[in-house]
Amino acid sequence: MSVNVLSSESGKRGSVKKARRQVSSLRLGLRFFILWVGVFGAYLPIAGCSSDVSQSPRRVVIELFGAMERDEVPVLANVLDLQALMESRQLDYALNLDTPRVFTSPKQIFDDLTNDGLTKLTWFKFQRVVGDEEILGDTAYVDVSFVDKDTGKQTFNKFGVRKIGQRWRIFSFRTLVAPQVESE
Repeated sequence: MSVNVLSSESGKRGSVKKARRQVSSLRLGLRFFILWVGVFGAYLPIAGCSSDVSQSPRRVVIELFGAMERDEVPVLANVLDLQALMESRQLDYALNLDTPRVFTSPKQIFDDLTNDGLTKLTWFKFQRVVGDEEILGDTAYVDVSFVDKDTGKQTFNKFGVRKIGQRWRIFSFRTLVAPQVESE
């Protein structure tokens, strides 16, 4: 019987050693997991902030058109300087109309740039080409051309973009409007 007890004891010792190795392995794995989550978790806020800082004005204009296409009001709110757009009184803020439209709330601008809004319907009749950007400190200008798909005529424009906090936001759709030119 003592042999059985010794066998049983050594079996228990083997089981205990095996369990300790498994626990040690689990602890190591858990430590690695916690380290990975900590590093990745710390990286996310930095990446989120840095993407705003490094985001170019040209990219903001591209985001605008994408948000308009998908009717994404939250993205529009993130790329537009709504206050500046609502201050436009002499000229329509987005279209070349005889009588300027005056917007007094962000919702009116969002409605105009999404779904069946006049600006969205007008701009999306054309091929939109986002060109070069020129950055002058906290202000930038992005070349945007609207090309008539049937005639090839282009309207050249520059969108005004400025840095507010750490984010570039569009403050003007009508910084420069040139006459339509026949493309070659």
